[in-house]
Amino acid sequence: MGFRGGNMGMVWGNVVHKMLLALLVGVLVQAAVLIQVANHPWLGVEVERDPAVQGWPVVGVPGDSPAAGHVQVGEQIVALVGAQGTRLTVTPAMLVTEEADVHTRSAWNHLVADKEAVDTLLRGQTIAVVFEDGRQEHWATTVVGWRHIPFEVWFGAAMCVLVWGVSAGVLLSPGVAPQIRTLLVAIGVGFALIVAGYIHSSVPAYTPFGWMLLLNWLGTGVLGGGMIALVLVYPGRLVPLHWSYAPIPLFTLHFSPFMAQGVDNIAWVNQLFILGFCLALAVAATLQWRRSRRDPLRRAMVKWLLLSMVLATVTAVIMAFVPKWTGMGSGTGVTYAMLPIALMYVGFVLGIHRYRLFEVERWWLNTWLWVAGGVLVVVGDLALAAWLNLSATTSLALALLIAGWLWFPLRQHWWGRLLGDRPDQATQRVLPGLIDSIFASTGAPLAERWEGVWRRAFEPVVLEPMAEVVPQVTLASDGTTLLVPALDGAGGLKLGLPHGGHRLYSRQDVDLAGVLVGLGRQAAQVWQAREEGARAERGRIVRDLHDDVGAELATLQHRLRHTEHAERIEQTIRTLRAVTSTLHTQAAPLAEVAGGWRAEVVERCEAAGVALTWRQDQRLEGVFLSPHQALNLCRIVREAVSNALRHGHPANLWVDLGMDDGSLLFQVTDDGCGLAGGNGAQGRCGHGRLNMEQRATELGGGVEWQTSPEGGCRVVVKVALPGAMPG
Repeated sequence: MGFRGGNMGMVWGNVVHKMLLALLVGVLVQAAVLIQVANHPWLGVEVERDPAVQGWPVVGVPGDSPAAGHVQVGEQIVALVGAQGTRLTVTPAMLVTEEADVHTRSAWNHLVADKEAVDTLLRGQTIAVVFEDGRQEHWATTVVGWRHIPFEVWFGAAMCVLVWGVSAGVLLSPGVAPQIRTLLVAIGVGFALIVAGYIHSSVPAYTPFGWMLLLNWLGTGVLGGGMIALVLVYPGRLVPLHWSYAPIPLFTLHFSPFMAQGVDNIAWVNQLFILGFCLALAVAATLQWRRSRRDPLRRAMVKWLLLSMVLATVTAVIMAFVPKWTGMGSGTGVTYAMLPIALMYVGFVLGIHRYRLFEVERWWLNTWLWVAGGVLVVVGDLALAAWLNLSATTSLALALLIAGWLWFPLRQHWWGRLLGDRPDQATQRVLPGLIDSIFASTGAPLAERWEGVWRRAFEPVVLEPMAEVVPQVTLASDGTTLLVPALDGAGGLKLGLPHGGHRLYSRQDVDLAGVLVGLGRQAAQVWQAREEGARAERGRIVRDLHDDVGAELATLQHRLRHTEHAERIEQTIRTLRAVTSTLHTQAAPLAEVAGGWRAEVVERCEAAGVALTWRQDQRLEGVFLSPHQALNLCRIVREAVSNALRHGHPANLWVDLGMDDGSLLFQVTDDGCGLAGGNGAQGRCGHGRLNMEQRATELGGGVEWQTSPEGGCRVVVKVALPGAMPG
C-alpha cells in the first residue's frame, strides 16, 4: 500500500535520508570498535577452554603468526613468562568470556585479576610459552589483526548495525507515539550494549573484562526493563505514564547488590532477574490480553507482540543452552542467540507499525505449534539422556523419532480443530446461499441480493456500498475492512469487522471472497441470460394477449355497450391489463401504481353514488413495486372496495395508503351496515376474504377486519415491501 499525497511522500523521503545517514554513523562506530579489536595484543595461537585439562590446549596456529614453527596443534600451554621474567600459570578459568560461567564473587575477582595479568604479559615485546612437557618457546607478541578477528565479533558488529539502523528508523518515524518511540529506542540501546559487551569479551584476554561484563549486564537490564515497559503501554496503557518507565531502572540495577559485594552468589542474582522478568512479562501480557478480548484489532496487536517475544526467546534459549545441555557443543551458541533477539526487536517495530497485522492469527497458531514441538524434542532428549544414560547423539535421535511419530499427527489434529472453518469448507457452506440469492424471485434488486451474500458469508458489523470502483478483493485498515467488487464492476462494497467484530480479516478470507466474487459473477451472467430469455417469452405472450384476446374483448365491449354485460366486460379488460403488466420485469413507482387504483375506485364510487376520500402518505413517493407486488396489491384493493360497495351499502368510503416500519399499510373504511349487517366478516366477504389473505401472505403480510368508528367496516392490510425501498 502506498501513501496518498505529496506531503506524505516528502516526509518519508526525508526520513529515509536521515535513516541512511544514521546507518552510516552506525557502520563507522562499529568500524572503530573492530579497529580496536584488531589492534588488541594476541598470543599468536588459537586456544580453547577445556575444564578437563589444567592449561590451554592449542587448536590452531596461523601460518603468518610469530608462533608458527614453535608450537603444534594439540600441545598444551601451562604457563606464560613475560619479558621481565614474570611467570603466570594459566588455567581454563582465564578463558571465560561469559558471566554465566562465573558463580561467586571470589571467582569474579580472580577472573578479573587473571585477565589483567595475561594482558600485561601480552603487551610486552616478547613472551616465553611453557608447554606441558616442560619445553619453553620464545616468540614476539603480535596483535589480532583483521584476518584473525573471531567470527563472533563480526557477527555481533553486524547485529549492532542492524539494531542501530532500526532504532534510528523508529526515532525518525513520524507515525509512532512519543512514549512508544522512546521505549523502542531504549530496547535497541539495551541490545546494542549486550552485543557490544560480548564483542569485547569474545577476545579471551582483554584488560577491561570486568567493565565489558558490566556493559553486558547494563544492556540486559535496559533490554528486559524496556520490554516490560513496552507491554505496560502497548497496545493499551495499563499503568500511569510516570510509572511505565519504572521497569527500566529496576531491571538495570539488578546486579548492583553483587557489584557492591553484598551478595556472593552471582547465579542467584541471574535467576532472580530471569524470574522477575518472566513474572512481570506474564502479568503485563495477561492484562493486555484480557483488556483486548472485545477488540479484535487490539487483540491482534497483543498477539504480534507476544509472538515476537515467544519466538525470539525460545529460539535464543535453544541456541544458547541446548548445545551445553546435550554436550554437543560449547557456549558459542550464545553469540548466535543474538540473532533471534535482534529479530524480536525488528518484530516489535513491524508490529507497532501494524505490518501485515491481518496474518497474525495464522502465524500465532503456527508459532505455538512450533514451540510445542521444539519443547517436546528438547525435553525428550534430556529425559532420555538422563534416565537411560544414552549419549547425546542417540538421545537426540530418539527424541526426534518420538516427536515425529507422536507430535506431528497431534499437531495436524489440533491444527484442524483450531482453524475450524477452512476456506474450502466455508466455500461449501456459503455457495448454496450464493446461488439462492442470485436466482431468488423476491423482486429485490441484484445489488441487494449481492449484499445478502456477504452478510451470510462474514456477518460484518458494517456493510456499506461504495461509489469508488473496487477492481479486486482488497484488505484495508490493517485487516479491519474488506473491500469487494460489485457484480457489474461499478462501485463495490465495504465490509466491517467479520463475525460480529470478533476478529480481523485474513488472507484466507481474501481467498474465500475471491472465490465468491468469481462464482457470483458467473451466476449473475447465467441469471441475466435466463432473464433475457424469459423477458423475450413474456413479450411474446403480452403481444398475443393484446392482439388476440384484447381485440376480441374490445369488439365484444363495443357490441354490448348498452347491455347489462358492459360493466363485467370492462372489469375483465382491466383484469387482463393487470395480468399482462406482471409479465414486465421493471419495477414501477408505488405512487404511479396507486394512481391507477384511485382512478378505478373513483369510477366505481361515482357509479354507486358513494362519496370517496382518498388519503396517501407522501413517503410513498420513493417506493417501487415489482410487477408481482403490484398485481397482488391491486387485486386486494379491488376486492376490499367491491366488498364495501356490494355488502356494506355505504354513503362514504375512505381509502388510506401509508407506511409503517418499512411496510405498506392501507385501509378501506366505510360507514355502511358493518360486519354484523353482513353476517360477519366471513359472510360479508365470502371467498374474497380467503383470496385477500392468500395474496397478503404471499407478500409477507396479513389482513384484519374491524368495526369502523363510523359504524361500518374497516379492512386493514399490511404487507412487507422487501426491496421496494431504495437504498
